[in-house]
Amino acid sequence: MVKKQHIISVENGILNILYLMSSTQKHLGESPCKNAIQRDINCTFPAHEYFRESGGLGQDSLYKICKAYSVYDQEIGYCQGLSFLAAALLVHMPEEQPFHVLAKIMFDYGLRNIF
Repeated sequence: MVKKQHIISVENGILNILYLMSSTQKHLGESPCKNAIQRDINCTFPAHEYFRESGGLGQDSLYKICKAYSVYDQEIGYCQGLSFLAAALLVHMPEEQPFHVLAKIMFDYGLRNIF
């Protein structure tokens, strides 16, 4: 396992670049998990107003966060349930921040061990 705590805590600029690459430029941020992510985001908090509309702003943001994380942490990639954690963060902060917080939670607080 490659430890990425130093990247998360010292160089958030790297995370910004990775997030932007994986969420906006297909060729730089391809994820083998994209089909699983797409399937799961439609089932993530479907009654919540922000995530209700298929292809809407909430689902699009959630997709980008989950995809970026799957590219960032290739050992875990994407696992069912990760979208619920990302969605809970997304409703409380702007789109770029949940990716950082998700990475921090997964590495520094050991949530990677349950996925």
